Parts: sequence; C-alpha cells; structure tokens
Amino acid sequence: MTTLNEFLKSDELEVMIGKKASNKFRPKFKKIITKAGVGDCDMNDEVAINKLWFGSWNWFASIFHVFWSLYLNITSGRTNNWFILAVLIAIYSLLDVFGLGGELIINFGLAVFLFLFFGMLGNGMYLQEIVRRYNRGHRGALINSSTNIFVILSVYIIYAVVVSFVELKT
Repeated sequence: MTTLNEFLKSDELEVMIGKKASNKFRPKFKKIITKAGVGDCDMNDEVAINKLWFGSWNWFASIFHVFWSLYLNITSGRTNNWFILAVLIAIYSLLDVFGLGGELIINFGLAVFLFLFFGMLGNGMYLQEIVRRYNRGHRGALINSSTNIFVILSVYIIYAVVVSFVELKT
C-alpha cells in the first residue's frame, strides 16, 4: 500500500511530471495533501483523491483556465475539463439567445468566476489527475497536448463566426 505522502516523496512523481515541475509542484502538492488530511491514505482511495481540491493557488490555471487544463490533459474524474468547456459554450450560447451575450457585467462575472475557480483548484486538479493516471497504471512522463489547445481555439473561432453571422442576419 502506497500512501499519498509516499507517492509525493517518490521518484515516480518526478518521472511523471519532470524534474523541474516536480521541484515546483512538490511543496504545493504537500500543502494540498496536508490541508485535505489525506497524507496517510492509500493512493487508490477515491474518497481521499476527491478531497484533493483546495490548498494552493495556480496563476497559470487562473489566467488560462480551460486552455491550461486541457493542455495538461486533465480529463479524469470530476475534473473533466472537456465537460467544463461544453458548459461554458452552452452558457455563452444561452446568453446570446436571450440577448445578454454582450452584457459587460455578465461576461465580467463569468471571467472572474473562471479566474477564481481555476486559480484555487488548479493545483488540486493537476494532483488528482496525476494520482488517477498513476492508479490506472500509467508510468513514465505525462504528455501535454497542443492538439487540445488547437481544438479549443477552433471551437471558439467557429463559435465567434456563427455568432457574427447570426448578428449580421438580424
């Protein structure tokens, strides 16, 4: 039985995310595990893994939110960010349908929500993804995905073109 604290100290974490990232994230992950009180829990304990949310701020996650998470391929468990992206597009689409898409206060509110949500939870989502992949048998370096960024940018561009086309028709 490997505990979360043991995994955090192991070479496996360094192999999965790289030496530079390992040195950067280990203290942040330790803070998250300590705050959640799950350091002595087994790596396979899904209840313990689900507690790894809060504890450490991530600036890249707060600024680039969905882009950041999809680049890191955070797609397992409750943090499936393809679902979050779909929800965001649905929200913006509904706002446009009801004529509120251009309202500054609503757009600002969504931007602040995403900034805070991903900033507060980013490192926890990343740790959860690492642990879940390790539990599924992944060994070796985690692969980041530029393809995901291309897909999400394409979706935003298509959305902008469709909205612009609809506005021109009216």
